[in-house]
Amino acid sequence: MFNEKIGIIGLGVVGRATLTGFRCFGYDVWGYDKDSQKTECAEIKEADIYFICTPEQTVENVVSQLAAKFEEGLVVVRSTTPPGTITELQQKFGRHICHNPEFLRERNALDDFMFPDRIIIGECCKEHGDILASLYEHFYVPIIRVTPTISETIKIVTNAWLYTQIEFWNEVKDKCEALGIPPQVVANAVTMDPRISKYGSMMVGNKPGGKCLPKDFRHWKNIGLRHNAK
Repeated sequence: MFNEKIGIIGLGVVGRATLTGFRCFGYDVWGYDKDSQKTECAEIKEADIYFICTPEQTVENVVSQLAAKFEEGLVVVRSTTPPGTITELQQKFGRHICHNPEFLRERNALDDFMFPDRIIIGECCKEHGDILASLYEHFYVPIIRVTPTISETIKIVTNAWLYTQIEFWNEVKDKCEALGIPPQVVANAVTMDPRISKYGSMMVGNKPGGKCLPKDFRHWKNIGLRHNAK
């Protein structure tokens, strides 16, 4: 039985789903948020594992606070971060830091947490990867253990692909309307091909929304610019 004390820092959509989901399995979990209306405790307490679920721009600040306040405890970033960020944080703060990306939809966050299609663990080392793997042993889905940089890339590629599908089908809509034909009839026929996902075609006319898809698509494009890759 997993008996580590878990702390969730950041109780937005991701943090709340993570906290509630772990509690459903009987884990000892506390939750902290700087918003007094959301937090369960007055300050960040000691834990064996700290899950950071804050906006990505505040991740480094949270890691810094943890490093200054607690000598022990595994830090796990759930936030989406550009590839290489976790490695840089490890080097800067001298802490064990893993990456465990979420794939949650805002309106179905808890269901998506409880019934994932896979778990990605970007492990800093085998020892801490084993700890996270044991935490998720009740989920009975593939657990993919990789480096933190690979984990960060998996998350960004996932969202960039979803964004691309929606944008592509919006382009189809515009061209169909220019031709005077119904775009959904075209989409329905095209997606009968098993190689073509229905995801974007179901959202024809809607721009990629939420906080993540546009942001992560920009991250993906910026990776190419930074590394001179097309």
